[in-house]
Amino acid sequence: ICLGRFLPTPTEEELSAACERCGTFTGARLNPQRQLCLSLNRPITFQRCIQQILDGRPDWGGCHGDTAPQEPIIVTDYITRSRVSGNEVELPGAPHQLSVSEGRIILVKKVLHHVLTVTGRRAAESQVTRNCPDVAEAVLCDSRTAQNCLVQKFLDSFSSPSTVSVEAPAALREEEFLHAIQSSTYISHSHRGSVCDAKRFLHEKGLDAYDDNIHTITVCGEDGAPSQAGSLASSVWDISTRLAGEKSARRVIHATRHSDNFKLQQALVLVEVAGEIQPQPHPLPSQHIILCSDVEVSDDEDRVTKDYLLEDLLKKRQSQMTEAFLIKYDAKTLSEANAQDLVSATTEAVVKFELLSTDPQSKIKLTVPSKASQSSDVRFAGSFVLYNFARLANLVRNFEKACNLGKYPSLPDISLVDFSLLTDEEEWSILFRHLLQFPLVVREVTSSVCQSRALRCQFKLKKICQFLTQLSHCVSTYYSRVKILMAPEPHLIPLIHARLLLITAVKRTMYSALQLLAIEPPQQL
Repeated sequence: ICLGRFLPTPTEEELSAACERCGTFTGARLNPQRQLCLSLNRPITFQRCIQQILDGRPDWGGCHGDTAPQEPIIVTDYITRSRVSGNEVELPGAPHQLSVSEGRIILVKKVLHHVLTVTGRRAAESQVTRNCPDVAEAVLCDSRTAQNCLVQKFLDSFSSPSTVSVEAPAALREEEFLHAIQSSTYISHSHRGSVCDAKRFLHEKGLDAYDDNIHTITVCGEDGAPSQAGSLASSVWDISTRLAGEKSARRVIHATRHSDNFKLQQALVLVEVAGEIQPQPHPLPSQHIILCSDVEVSDDEDRVTKDYLLEDLLKKRQSQMTEAFLIKYDAKTLSEANAQDLVSATTEAVVKFELLSTDPQSKIKLTVPSKASQSSDVRFAGSFVLYNFARLANLVRNFEKACNLGKYPSLPDISLVDFSLLTDEEEWSILFRHLLQFPLVVREVTSSVCQSRALRCQFKLKKICQFLTQLSHCVSTYYSRVKILMAPEPHLIPLIHARLLLITAVKRTMYSALQLLAIEPPQQL
Protein backbone atom coordinates (compact mmCIF):
# COMPACT_ATOMS: atom_id res chain seq x y z
CA ILE A 1 0.00 0.00 0.00
CA CYS A 2 1.63 3.26 -1.10
CA LEU A 3 1.25 6.01 1.51
CA GLY A 4 2.31 8.81 -0.82
CA ARG A 5 4.21 11.95 0.14
CA PHE A 6 1.59 13.73 2.21
CA LEU A 7 0.50 11.11 4.74
CA PRO A 8 2.40 11.11 8.04
CA THR A 9 4.85 8.28 8.57
CA PRO A 10 3.56 5.93 11.30
CA THR A 11 5.94 4.70 13.97
CA GLU A 12 6.65 1.01 14.54
CA GLU A 13 4.65 1.19 17.77
CA GLU A 14 1.62 2.60 15.94
CA LEU A 15 1.84 -0.11 13.27
CA SER A 16 2.11 -2.88 15.87
CA ALA A 17 -0.85 -1.50 17.83
CA ALA A 18 -2.97 -1.28 14.67
CA CYS A 19 -2.15 -4.89 13.72
CA GLU A 20 -3.03 -6.08 17.22
CA ARG A 21 -6.41 -4.31 17.12
CA CYS A 22 -7.25 -5.71 13.69
CA GLY A 23 -6.18 -9.30 14.31
CA THR A 24 -5.91 -10.08 10.60
CA PHE A 25 -2.29 -8.92 10.33
CA THR A 26 0.73 -10.25 12.17
CA GLY A 27 3.00 -7.36 11.29
CA ALA A 28 3.55 -4.23 9.24
CA ARG A 29 6.56 -2.29 8.03
CA LEU A 30 7.48 0.57 5.73
CA ASN A 31 9.95 -0.06 2.94
CA PRO A 32 12.28 2.66 1.54
CA GLN A 33 9.65 3.56 -1.11
CA ARG A 34 7.16 4.44 1.67
CA GLN A 35 5.04 1.44 0.83
CA LEU A 36 3.21 -0.21 3.70
CA CYS A 37 3.88 -3.95 3.68
CA LEU A 38 1.37 -6.03 5.67
CA SER A 39 1.81 -9.63 6.81
CA LEU A 40 -1.46 -11.55 6.99
CA ASN A 41 -2.33 -13.85 9.85
CA ARG A 42 -2.97 -16.92 7.71
CA PRO A 43 -5.11 -19.00 10.12
CA ILE A 44 -7.44 -16.07 10.79
CA THR A 45 -7.59 -15.22 7.07
CA PHE A 46 -8.49 -18.84 6.24
CA GLN A 47 -11.23 -18.85 8.86
CA ARG A 48 -12.77 -15.50 7.94
CA CYS A 49 -12.72 -16.10 4.19
CA ILE A 50 -14.14 -19.64 4.40
CA GLN A 51 -16.76 -18.47 6.91
CA GLN A 52 -17.85 -15.69 4.56
CA ILE A 53 -18.14 -18.05 1.60
CA LEU A 54 -20.09 -20.72 3.49
CA ASP A 55 -22.43 -18.14 5.07
CA GLY A 56 -23.09 -16.31 1.79
CA ARG A 57 -26.13 -16.59 -0.44
CA PRO A 58 -26.49 -20.13 -1.89
CA ASP A 59 -25.98 -19.02 -5.47
CA TRP A 60 -23.38 -16.41 -4.70
CA GLY A 61 -20.62 -17.86 -2.57
CA GLY A 62 -20.31 -14.87 -0.24
CA CYS A 63 -19.94 -12.20 -2.92
CA HIS A 64 -22.83 -9.78 -2.59
CA GLY A 65 -21.71 -7.25 -5.20
CA ASP A 66 -22.02 -3.52 -4.86
CA THR A 67 -24.32 -2.10 -2.19
CA ALA A 68 -25.01 1.22 -3.93
CA PRO A 69 -28.46 1.70 -5.53
CA GLN A 70 -28.48 0.15 -8.99
CA GLU A 71 -30.02 1.80 -12.03
CA PRO A 72 -32.34 -0.49 -14.00
CA ILE A 73 -30.89 -1.93 -17.20
CA ILE A 74 -32.52 -3.29 -20.36
CA VAL A 75 -30.49 -5.73 -22.48
CA THR A 76 -31.41 -6.19 -26.15
CA ASP A 77 -29.97 -7.70 -29.31
CA TYR A 78 -30.09 -6.64 -32.96
CA ILE A 79 -29.25 -9.17 -35.66
CA THR A 80 -29.63 -9.20 -39.43
CA ARG A 81 -28.74 -12.23 -41.46
CA SER A 82 -25.66 -11.74 -43.63
CA ARG A 83 -26.72 -14.44 -46.07
CA VAL A 84 -28.74 -13.14 -48.99
CA SER A 85 -31.28 -15.07 -51.06
CA GLY A 86 -32.00 -13.22 -54.32
CA ASN A 87 -32.59 -9.59 -53.36
CA GLU A 88 -33.95 -10.32 -49.88
CA VAL A 89 -32.08 -10.70 -46.62
CA GLU A 90 -32.74 -14.09 -45.05
CA LEU A 91 -33.68 -14.25 -41.40
CA PRO A 92 -33.80 -17.47 -39.39
CA GLY A 93 -37.31 -18.61 -38.61
CA ALA A 94 -36.31 -21.34 -36.17
CA PRO A 95 -33.47 -22.07 -33.75
CA HIS A 96 -31.80 -24.62 -36.02
CA GLN A 97 -31.20 -21.87 -38.62
CA LEU A 98 -28.98 -19.76 -36.35
CA SER A 99 -25.32 -19.50 -37.27
CA VAL A 100 -22.67 -19.68 -34.54
CA SER A 101 -22.02 -15.94 -34.96
CA GLU A 102 -25.70 -15.13 -34.51
CA GLY A 103 -25.93 -17.50 -31.58
CA ARG A 104 -22.98 -15.73 -29.98
CA ILE A 105 -24.85 -12.40 -30.00
CA ILE A 106 -27.95 -13.90 -28.39
CA LEU A 107 -25.74 -15.75 -25.91
CA VAL A 108 -23.91 -12.55 -24.94
CA LYS A 109 -27.24 -10.80 -24.39
CA LYS A 110 -28.66 -13.63 -22.31
CA VAL A 111 -25.52 -14.06 -20.21
CA LEU A 112 -25.34 -10.32 -19.55
CA HIS A 113 -28.97 -10.27 -18.42
CA HIS A 114 -28.38 -13.39 -16.32
CA VAL A 115 -25.24 -12.00 -14.65
CA LEU A 116 -26.94 -8.70 -13.82
CA THR A 117 -29.95 -10.51 -12.37
CA VAL A 118 -27.95 -13.00 -10.31
CA THR A 119 -25.78 -10.25 -8.85
CA GLY A 120 -28.85 -8.40 -7.60
CA ARG A 121 -29.27 -5.75 -10.28
CA ARG A 122 -32.57 -4.73 -11.80
CA ALA A 123 -32.34 -6.03 -15.35
CA ALA A 124 -34.79 -7.00 -18.07
CA GLU A 125 -34.41 -8.59 -21.49
CA SER A 126 -35.86 -7.36 -24.77
CA GLN A 127 -35.43 -7.57 -28.54
CA VAL A 128 -35.02 -4.85 -31.15
CA THR A 129 -36.67 -5.57 -34.49
CA ARG A 130 -36.83 -4.30 -38.05
CA ASN A 131 -39.60 -4.68 -40.63
CA CYS A 132 -39.06 -8.42 -40.52
CA PRO A 133 -39.41 -11.37 -38.14
CA ASP A 134 -37.34 -10.89 -35.02
CA VAL A 135 -34.47 -13.33 -34.72
CA ALA A 136 -34.37 -13.65 -30.95
CA GLU A 137 -38.16 -13.88 -30.76
CA ALA A 138 -38.12 -16.65 -33.34
CA VAL A 139 -35.50 -18.49 -31.30
CA LEU A 140 -37.55 -18.21 -28.13
CA CYS A 141 -41.04 -18.76 -29.52
CA ASP A 142 -40.79 -21.21 -32.41
CA SER A 143 -42.89 -24.18 -31.30
CA ARG A 144 -42.14 -26.52 -34.17
CA THR A 145 -38.67 -27.46 -32.97
CA ALA A 146 -38.71 -26.23 -29.36
CA GLN A 147 -38.80 -29.66 -27.77
CA ASN A 148 -36.06 -31.40 -29.72
CA CYS A 149 -33.75 -28.66 -30.96
CA LEU A 150 -30.33 -28.58 -29.30
CA VAL A 151 -30.12 -24.82 -29.85
CA GLN A 152 -33.45 -24.26 -28.10
CA LYS A 153 -32.37 -26.26 -25.06
CA PHE A 154 -29.01 -24.53 -25.06
CA LEU A 155 -30.57 -21.04 -24.95
CA ASP A 156 -33.33 -22.10 -22.56
CA SER A 157 -30.68 -22.72 -19.89
CA PHE A 158 -30.92 -18.98 -19.21
CA SER A 159 -34.09 -18.22 -17.31
CA SER A 160 -35.51 -14.79 -18.19
CA PRO A 161 -38.12 -13.93 -15.55
CA SER A 162 -37.99 -10.25 -16.47
CA THR A 163 -38.61 -9.27 -20.08
CA VAL A 164 -39.67 -6.12 -21.90
CA SER A 165 -41.24 -6.80 -25.27
CA VAL A 166 -42.06 -4.45 -28.12
CA GLU A 167 -45.81 -4.94 -27.86
CA ALA A 168 -47.08 -2.37 -30.36
CA PRO A 169 -47.53 -3.58 -33.97
CA ALA A 170 -44.70 -2.55 -36.28
CA ALA A 171 -46.90 -0.21 -38.35
CA LEU A 172 -48.17 1.60 -35.25
CA ARG A 173 -44.67 1.92 -33.77
CA GLU A 174 -43.34 3.39 -37.00
CA GLU A 175 -46.25 5.81 -37.36
CA GLU A 176 -45.77 7.12 -33.81
CA PHE A 177 -42.02 7.51 -34.27
CA LEU A 178 -42.29 9.27 -37.64
CA HIS A 179 -44.86 11.64 -36.16
CA ALA A 180 -42.46 12.39 -33.29
CA ILE A 181 -39.43 13.12 -35.46
CA GLN A 182 -40.95 14.87 -38.50
CA SER A 183 -41.10 18.33 -36.88
CA SER A 184 -37.40 18.38 -35.99
CA THR A 185 -35.33 21.18 -37.52
CA TYR A 186 -32.73 18.53 -38.37
CA ILE A 187 -35.18 16.78 -40.73
CA SER A 188 -35.54 18.00 -44.32
CA HIS A 189 -38.46 16.91 -46.53
CA SER A 190 -38.66 16.50 -50.28
CA HIS A 191 -40.51 14.43 -52.86
CA ARG A 192 -37.86 11.75 -52.29
CA GLY A 193 -38.63 11.41 -48.61
CA SER A 194 -37.30 12.70 -45.29
CA VAL A 195 -33.61 12.95 -44.41
CA CYS A 196 -31.96 13.74 -41.08
CA ASP A 197 -28.89 16.02 -40.99
CA ALA A 198 -27.19 13.77 -38.44
CA LYS A 199 -23.75 15.34 -38.76
CA ARG A 200 -25.03 18.79 -37.76
CA PHE A 201 -27.08 17.34 -34.91
CA LEU A 202 -24.16 15.35 -33.47
CA HIS A 203 -21.82 18.35 -33.75
CA GLU A 204 -24.22 20.80 -32.09
CA LYS A 205 -25.08 18.40 -29.27
CA GLY A 206 -21.48 17.36 -28.68
CA LEU A 207 -22.21 13.67 -29.32
CA ASP A 208 -18.77 12.74 -30.59
CA ALA A 209 -18.98 9.05 -29.64
CA TYR A 210 -20.93 8.15 -32.77
CA ASP A 211 -19.30 7.04 -36.02
CA ASP A 212 -17.67 9.93 -37.93
CA ASN A 213 -19.15 8.59 -41.16
CA ILE A 214 -22.72 9.28 -40.06
CA HIS A 215 -23.62 12.35 -42.14
CA THR A 216 -27.23 12.06 -43.28
CA ILE A 217 -29.79 9.40 -42.41
CA THR A 218 -32.81 8.59 -44.53
CA VAL A 219 -35.85 8.48 -42.25
CA CYS A 220 -38.48 7.50 -44.81
CA GLY A 221 -38.74 7.13 -48.58
CA GLU A 222 -40.89 8.89 -51.16
CA ASP A 223 -43.77 6.53 -50.42
CA GLY A 224 -43.68 7.49 -46.74
CA ALA A 225 -42.49 4.05 -45.65
CA PRO A 226 -39.74 4.14 -43.02
CA SER A 227 -36.19 3.30 -44.02
CA GLN A 228 -34.28 0.47 -42.39
CA ALA A 229 -32.80 2.93 -39.88
CA GLY A 230 -36.21 4.51 -39.29
CA SER A 231 -37.87 1.15 -38.68
CA LEU A 232 -35.15 0.07 -36.26
CA ALA A 233 -35.28 3.45 -34.50
CA SER A 234 -39.03 3.05 -34.01
CA SER A 235 -38.45 -0.12 -31.98
CA VAL A 236 -35.75 1.49 -29.84
CA TRP A 237 -37.97 4.56 -29.43
CA ASP A 238 -40.92 2.39 -28.35
CA ILE A 239 -38.87 0.67 -25.65
CA SER A 240 -37.14 3.84 -24.50
CA THR A 241 -40.25 6.04 -24.24
CA ARG A 242 -42.31 3.43 -22.41
CA LEU A 243 -39.51 2.84 -19.95
CA ALA A 244 -38.89 6.55 -19.48
CA GLY A 245 -42.59 7.05 -18.76
CA GLU A 246 -42.46 4.33 -16.10
CA LYS A 247 -39.42 5.77 -14.31
CA SER A 248 -37.73 2.55 -15.33
CA ALA A 249 -34.53 1.77 -17.17
CA ARG A 250 -31.78 4.35 -17.19
CA ARG A 251 -29.64 2.28 -19.51
CA VAL A 252 -30.29 0.18 -22.62
CA ILE A 253 -27.49 -2.09 -23.84
CA HIS A 254 -27.65 -3.52 -27.36
CA ALA A 255 -25.61 -6.56 -28.40
CA THR A 256 -24.96 -6.62 -32.14
CA ARG A 257 -22.37 -7.74 -34.68
CA HIS A 258 -19.77 -5.44 -36.22
CA SER A 259 -21.53 -5.48 -39.59
CA ASP A 260 -24.75 -4.16 -38.01
CA ASN A 261 -23.05 -1.54 -35.83
CA PHE A 262 -23.39 1.34 -38.32
CA LYS A 263 -27.11 0.67 -38.90
CA LEU A 264 -27.74 0.48 -35.17
CA GLN A 265 -25.85 3.72 -34.53
CA GLN A 266 -27.91 5.47 -37.20
CA ALA A 267 -31.08 4.32 -35.45
CA LEU A 268 -29.81 5.52 -32.06
CA VAL A 269 -29.04 8.95 -33.55
CA LEU A 270 -32.63 9.19 -34.80
CA VAL A 271 -33.86 8.31 -31.31
CA GLU A 272 -31.70 11.13 -29.91
CA VAL A 273 -33.21 13.56 -32.45
CA ALA A 274 -36.77 12.50 -31.60
CA GLY A 275 -36.04 12.85 -27.89
CA GLU A 276 -34.98 16.47 -28.40
CA ILE A 277 -38.33 17.58 -29.81
CA GLN A 278 -40.69 15.36 -27.82
CA PRO A 279 -39.69 15.52 -24.15
CA GLN A 280 -40.66 12.57 -21.95
CA PRO A 281 -41.83 12.58 -18.31
CA HIS A 282 -38.32 11.41 -17.46
CA PRO A 283 -35.05 11.46 -19.44
CA LEU A 284 -34.67 8.74 -22.04
CA PRO A 285 -32.34 5.94 -20.95
CA SER A 286 -28.77 6.13 -22.21
CA GLN A 287 -27.98 3.85 -25.15
CA HIS A 288 -24.91 1.59 -25.25
CA ILE A 289 -23.57 -1.01 -27.67
CA ILE A 290 -21.66 -4.26 -27.15
CA LEU A 291 -20.05 -5.30 -30.42
CA CYS A 292 -19.73 -9.00 -31.19
CA SER A 293 -17.28 -10.24 -33.80
CA ASP A 294 -17.98 -13.24 -36.00
CA VAL A 295 -17.04 -16.81 -35.18
CA GLU A 296 -14.91 -18.68 -37.72
CA VAL A 297 -15.26 -22.46 -37.72
CA SER A 298 -12.67 -24.55 -39.55
CA ASP A 299 -11.80 -28.22 -39.76
CA ASP A 300 -8.44 -29.74 -38.89
CA GLU A 301 -7.17 -28.86 -42.37
CA ASP A 302 -7.95 -25.13 -41.84
CA ARG A 303 -10.90 -25.12 -44.24
CA VAL A 304 -13.22 -22.39 -42.99
CA THR A 305 -16.99 -22.87 -43.19
CA LYS A 306 -18.87 -19.58 -43.48
CA ASP A 307 -22.09 -19.26 -41.46
CA TYR A 308 -21.48 -22.53 -39.61
CA LEU A 309 -24.72 -23.43 -37.83
CA LEU A 310 -24.87 -23.38 -34.04
CA GLU A 311 -26.85 -26.61 -34.08
CA ASP A 312 -24.07 -28.33 -36.06
CA LEU A 313 -21.48 -27.12 -33.54
CA LEU A 314 -23.55 -28.46 -30.64
CA LYS A 315 -23.95 -31.82 -32.39
CA LYS A 316 -20.23 -32.02 -33.14
CA ARG A 317 -19.25 -31.19 -29.57
CA GLN A 318 -21.79 -33.66 -28.20
CA SER A 319 -20.31 -36.34 -30.44
CA GLN A 320 -16.83 -35.51 -29.12
CA MET A 321 -18.02 -35.65 -25.50
CA THR A 322 -19.67 -39.01 -26.18
CA GLU A 323 -16.45 -40.43 -27.64
CA ALA A 324 -14.46 -39.17 -24.67
CA PHE A 325 -16.99 -40.81 -22.34
CA LEU A 326 -16.70 -44.14 -24.17
CA ILE A 327 -12.91 -44.10 -23.79
CA LYS A 328 -13.27 -43.92 -20.00
CA TYR A 329 -16.41 -46.05 -19.60
CA ASP A 330 -18.43 -48.30 -21.93
CA ALA A 331 -21.53 -48.23 -24.10
CA LYS A 332 -23.71 -49.80 -21.41
CA THR A 333 -22.83 -47.08 -18.92
CA LEU A 334 -23.41 -44.42 -21.57
CA SER A 335 -26.93 -45.71 -22.19
CA GLU A 336 -27.95 -44.83 -18.64
CA ALA A 337 -30.04 -41.69 -18.26
CA ASN A 338 -27.66 -39.93 -15.86
CA ALA A 339 -24.76 -40.56 -18.24
CA GLN A 340 -26.67 -38.93 -21.10
CA ASP A 341 -27.43 -35.97 -18.84
CA LEU A 342 -23.74 -35.71 -18.00
CA VAL A 343 -22.77 -35.67 -21.69
CA SER A 344 -25.40 -33.01 -22.42
CA ALA A 345 -24.31 -30.84 -19.48
CA THR A 346 -20.67 -31.12 -20.50
CA THR A 347 -21.48 -30.24 -24.12
CA GLU A 348 -23.41 -27.16 -23.00
CA ALA A 349 -20.55 -26.02 -20.77
CA VAL A 350 -17.94 -26.60 -23.49
CA VAL A 351 -19.79 -24.49 -26.07
CA LYS A 352 -20.53 -21.72 -23.58
CA PHE A 353 -16.86 -21.57 -22.62
CA GLU A 354 -15.85 -21.48 -26.28
CA LEU A 355 -18.15 -18.56 -27.06
CA LEU A 356 -17.73 -16.61 -23.80
CA SER A 357 -14.06 -17.01 -22.88
CA THR A 358 -13.11 -14.39 -25.50
CA ASP A 359 -14.15 -10.74 -25.36
CA PRO A 360 -17.26 -10.23 -27.55
CA GLN A 361 -15.49 -7.70 -29.79
CA SER A 362 -12.71 -10.21 -30.57
CA LYS A 363 -13.03 -12.79 -33.32
CA ILE A 364 -13.27 -16.45 -32.29
CA LYS A 365 -11.70 -19.28 -34.28
CA LEU A 366 -13.07 -22.74 -33.54
CA THR A 367 -11.92 -26.07 -34.91
CA VAL A 368 -14.13 -29.09 -35.53
CA PRO A 369 -12.42 -32.35 -36.55
CA SER A 370 -13.39 -33.69 -39.95
CA LYS A 371 -12.62 -37.26 -38.89
CA ALA A 372 -14.36 -38.97 -36.01
CA SER A 373 -11.12 -40.62 -34.88
CA GLN A 374 -9.62 -37.21 -34.13
CA SER A 375 -12.46 -36.03 -31.87
CA SER A 376 -11.05 -37.50 -28.68
CA ASP A 377 -7.75 -35.66 -29.15
CA VAL A 378 -9.36 -32.27 -28.50
CA ARG A 379 -9.32 -30.76 -24.98
CA PHE A 380 -11.79 -28.18 -23.73
CA ALA A 381 -11.60 -25.77 -20.81
CA GLY A 382 -15.29 -26.24 -20.01
CA SER A 383 -15.04 -30.00 -19.55
CA PHE A 384 -11.88 -29.56 -17.45
CA VAL A 385 -13.70 -27.19 -15.09
CA LEU A 386 -16.70 -29.51 -14.75
CA TYR A 387 -14.43 -32.50 -14.15
CA ASN A 388 -12.66 -30.75 -11.28
CA PHE A 389 -15.92 -29.57 -9.76
CA ALA A 390 -17.26 -33.13 -9.89
CA ARG A 391 -14.09 -34.41 -8.21
CA LEU A 392 -14.56 -31.98 -5.32
CA ALA A 393 -18.26 -32.81 -5.04
CA ASN A 394 -17.39 -36.51 -5.00
CA LEU A 395 -14.77 -35.93 -2.29
CA VAL A 396 -17.20 -34.06 -0.04
CA ARG A 397 -19.86 -36.72 -0.62
CA ASN A 398 -17.43 -39.53 0.30
CA PHE A 399 -16.51 -37.71 3.50
CA GLU A 400 -20.17 -37.34 4.47
CA LYS A 401 -20.77 -41.05 3.79
CA ALA A 402 -17.77 -41.94 5.91
CA CYS A 403 -19.09 -39.73 8.72
CA ASN A 404 -22.45 -41.52 8.58
CA LEU A 405 -20.62 -44.84 8.90
CA GLY A 406 -18.68 -43.56 11.90
CA LYS A 407 -15.30 -43.55 10.15
CA TYR A 408 -14.74 -39.80 10.64
CA PRO A 409 -16.23 -37.36 13.14
CA SER A 410 -18.47 -34.75 11.52
CA LEU A 411 -17.17 -31.28 10.80
CA PRO A 412 -17.15 -29.14 13.96
CA ASP A 413 -18.13 -25.48 14.13
CA ILE A 414 -15.72 -23.49 11.99
CA SER A 415 -14.54 -21.52 15.03
CA LEU A 416 -13.16 -24.78 16.47
CA VAL A 417 -11.18 -25.75 13.34
CA ASP A 418 -7.41 -25.31 13.53
CA PHE A 419 -6.52 -23.59 10.25
CA SER A 420 -2.90 -23.19 11.34
CA LEU A 421 -2.51 -26.78 10.08
CA LEU A 422 -2.94 -25.55 6.48
CA THR A 423 0.76 -24.94 5.92
CA ASP A 424 0.99 -26.07 2.28
CA GLU A 425 1.71 -23.11 -0.01
CA GLU A 426 -0.82 -24.38 -2.56
CA GLU A 427 -3.53 -24.16 0.09
CA TRP A 428 -2.64 -20.53 0.68
CA SER A 429 -2.48 -19.90 -3.07
CA ILE A 430 -5.99 -21.33 -3.52
CA LEU A 431 -7.32 -18.94 -0.91
CA PHE A 432 -5.27 -15.81 -1.54
CA ARG A 433 -4.96 -15.87 -5.34
CA HIS A 434 -8.40 -17.27 -6.15
CA LEU A 435 -11.12 -17.37 -3.48
CA LEU A 436 -10.34 -13.89 -2.15
CA GLN A 437 -10.30 -12.53 -5.71
CA PHE A 438 -13.70 -13.83 -6.79
CA PRO A 439 -15.76 -10.84 -5.57
CA LEU A 440 -13.33 -8.51 -7.35
CA VAL A 441 -13.62 -10.50 -10.59
CA VAL A 442 -17.42 -10.35 -10.52
CA ARG A 443 -17.40 -6.66 -9.69
CA GLU A 444 -15.08 -6.00 -12.64
CA VAL A 445 -17.41 -7.89 -14.98
CA THR A 446 -20.54 -6.02 -13.88
CA SER A 447 -18.97 -2.58 -13.55
CA SER A 448 -17.67 -2.79 -17.13
CA VAL A 449 -21.28 -2.50 -18.36
CA CYS A 450 -23.06 -0.84 -15.41
CA GLN A 451 -20.76 2.14 -14.96
CA SER A 452 -19.52 2.84 -18.49
CA ARG A 453 -20.63 6.18 -19.95
CA ALA A 454 -19.27 5.43 -23.42
CA LEU A 455 -21.44 4.46 -26.38
CA ARG A 456 -19.47 1.25 -26.75
CA CYS A 457 -19.14 -0.64 -23.50
CA GLN A 458 -16.99 -3.65 -22.72
CA PHE A 459 -18.43 -6.89 -21.37
CA LYS A 460 -15.52 -8.64 -19.68
CA LEU A 461 -17.25 -11.95 -19.10
CA LYS A 462 -14.11 -13.81 -20.09
CA LYS A 463 -12.84 -12.93 -16.60
CA ILE A 464 -15.28 -15.47 -15.13
CA CYS A 465 -14.12 -18.18 -17.56
CA GLN A 466 -10.47 -17.38 -16.84
CA PHE A 467 -11.13 -17.45 -13.10
CA LEU A 468 -12.73 -20.91 -13.32
CA THR A 469 -9.97 -22.30 -15.53
CA GLN A 470 -7.13 -20.99 -13.37
CA LEU A 471 -8.78 -22.13 -10.14
CA SER A 472 -9.38 -25.58 -11.66
CA HIS A 473 -5.71 -25.92 -12.61
CA CYS A 474 -4.61 -24.91 -9.11
CA VAL A 475 -7.06 -27.26 -7.39
CA SER A 476 -6.25 -30.11 -9.77
CA THR A 477 -2.54 -29.88 -8.94
CA TYR A 478 -3.28 -29.71 -5.22
CA TYR A 479 -5.79 -32.58 -5.35
CA SER A 480 -3.36 -34.84 -7.23
CA ARG A 481 -0.50 -34.18 -4.82
CA VAL A 482 -2.17 -33.94 -1.41
CA LYS A 483 -4.26 -36.67 0.18
CA ILE A 484 -7.25 -35.12 1.90
CA LEU A 485 -9.20 -38.09 3.27
CA MET A 486 -6.33 -39.62 5.20
CA ALA A 487 -6.45 -42.46 7.70
CA PRO A 488 -8.92 -41.66 10.52
CA GLU A 489 -6.19 -41.35 13.11
CA PRO A 490 -6.97 -38.97 15.99
CA HIS A 491 -3.95 -36.77 15.29
CA LEU A 492 -4.95 -36.41 11.61
CA ILE A 493 -8.63 -35.52 12.11
CA PRO A 494 -8.02 -31.76 12.70
CA LEU A 495 -6.05 -31.53 9.43
CA ILE A 496 -8.74 -33.46 7.55
CA HIS A 497 -11.39 -31.06 8.83
CA ALA A 498 -9.37 -27.98 7.87
CA ARG A 499 -8.75 -29.29 4.35
CA LEU A 500 -12.38 -30.37 3.92
CA LEU A 501 -13.61 -26.89 4.78
CA LEU A 502 -11.18 -25.36 2.28
CA ILE A 503 -12.36 -27.80 -0.42
CA THR A 504 -15.99 -27.04 0.43
CA ALA A 505 -15.31 -23.31 0.03
CA VAL A 506 -13.66 -23.95 -3.35
CA LYS A 507 -16.64 -26.05 -4.46
CA ARG A 508 -19.10 -23.33 -3.38
CA THR A 509 -17.13 -20.63 -5.19
CA MET A 510 -16.87 -22.69 -8.38
CA TYR A 511 -20.60 -23.33 -8.23
CA SER A 512 -21.28 -19.59 -7.89
CA ALA A 513 -19.06 -18.79 -10.87
CA LEU A 514 -20.70 -21.50 -12.99
CA GLN A 515 -24.12 -20.15 -12.03
CA LEU A 516 -23.15 -16.82 -13.57
CA LEU A 517 -22.75 -18.69 -16.87
CA ALA A 518 -26.05 -20.54 -16.26
CA ILE A 519 -24.16 -23.83 -16.08
CA GLU A 520 -25.52 -26.45 -13.68
CA PRO A 521 -22.45 -28.61 -12.95
CA PRO A 522 -22.75 -32.38 -12.49
CA GLN A 523 -22.31 -33.53 -8.91
CA GLN A 524 -20.58 -36.78 -9.80
CA LEU A 525 -17.92 -38.02 -12.18
